[in-house]
Amino acid sequence: MNEGEKWRIEFEAAEKLYANAQHILSNTPSSRKETAIISTLHRLNAARDKLSTKLALLDVTPGERARREELLETLGDKGRRLREMAKFKDREKLLGAEGQTK
Repeated sequence: MNEGEKWRIEFEAAEKLYANAQHILSNTPSSRKETAIISTLHRLNAARDKLSTKLALLDVTPGERARREELLETLGDKGRRLREMAKFKDREKLLGAEGQTK
């Protein structure tokens, strides 16, 4: 398996984190929801950062690099949407927790 295929598999795993977060929002009791979402946001951000680093090292065409950069941007968009969907009472806590992963 080459590095490009490994990158794609890791990207798909990050996409599954977002799907998991949507499941958490709809099926987790409120008392545990915030902790679960914050944890998932940390994992999603860490996955995006790791993929970004790996992309910088991949030997791909400029067009392929641009396509993968767009995919990474979609992960960032999904993280922002996830924060909006969660609508936590203490938004500062959520935003502060996300900032720690950067």
